[in-house]
Amino acid sequence: SASSGDGAVKPLVEQSTQAVGTSLKHVQVLAKAFQAAEERHGRLKLFLRGLEDSLGRDGKLSQEQQEELALATEQVLQCQQDRDRLEKEHINALHDYAVARELASAAARYAEGPAAGAPFLRPASPRSRKLQQRSGELEAHQKRLEELSSRAGAAKLMYRASLQELERISTAVHAE
Repeated sequence: SASSGDGAVKPLVEQSTQAVGTSLKHVQVLAKAFQAAEERHGRLKLFLRGLEDSLGRDGKLSQEQQEELALATEQVLQCQQDRDRLEKEHINALHDYAVARELASAAARYAEGPAAGAPFLRPASPRSRKLQQRSGELEAHQKRLEELSSRAGAAKLMYRASLQELERISTAVHAE
């Protein structure tokens, strides 16, 4: 009978609902941390630019000025790495949240009753086999899309870092 499985389904629905809440909180925490890192990075970049402008007027820097500039540059780079790490963590958390929501939704549909669970109990028809095949293909395409999206994000980060390094070099060359 369908009621014999209800005892196992209810905790599953509760656990999946709790997982969604936990996942959402994690997404929100990471979003705030990423935003704070983004703002800090912007402030440090502005400070570094101002420092470069004020120090590079005569073309020669004292040892103290060089150390101050190196420290500020190090802080900007470290902050950028932290920001990039938090961005990746936030993206991963968003993905985990989407998965948790889908699992909770599936558990809730299954718990609705025998009609919702019946397709799992019937022998596979040619249509359902084709649907399973297509679902598998769709899942493979989604994984490939996620992989490509991740690689594109990494490439963008590398490109951004390269442009910033070129800007820094250009500024240094023009300051001489």
